[in-house]
Amino acid sequence: MRGKLKLVVALAAAAVVALCVVGCSSGGGEQATTGLPSWANEAELTERGLEVADALVARDYDKLYELVKMEGTSAEDLAKTIDPALDKCGEFKSYGDVSFLQDERDGREFVTVVQIIEFENVSDPMRVSYYEDGTCCGFYI
Repeated sequence: MRGKLKLVVALAAAAVVALCVVGCSSGGGEQATTGLPSWANEAELTERGLEVADALVARDYDKLYELVKMEGTSAEDLAKTIDPALDKCGEFKSYGDVSFLQDERDGREFVTVVQIIEFENVSDPMRVSYYEDGTCCGFYI
């Protein structure tokens, strides 16, 4: 059952990724290393990641869209794509660990906040990436 649920979530996430990712990979590429770049503030990034996770868990797609400002999609697109995946996840339980990855793409360094979200049926990471100027450059569930 868990394998099928992960597949459903992965397929839904792939659809979101196709719509959402602008500029960089939030998953961290082959060069990604754990930790924060020198310019990053851990407390601020943790808070921003939790704000995105809260909007995701609450299914507040207008707020989620505003937080990640993804070109080429809308809050409605997010709802259509993410709702079915969240339905399969079951009830939200809690947040797990948070970690960070740093990477670079096209000469721009970015940091990825990896926030574990625990649901009734699955526990998976949500990833949101930011450039140094605070611009969101990727979002994956």
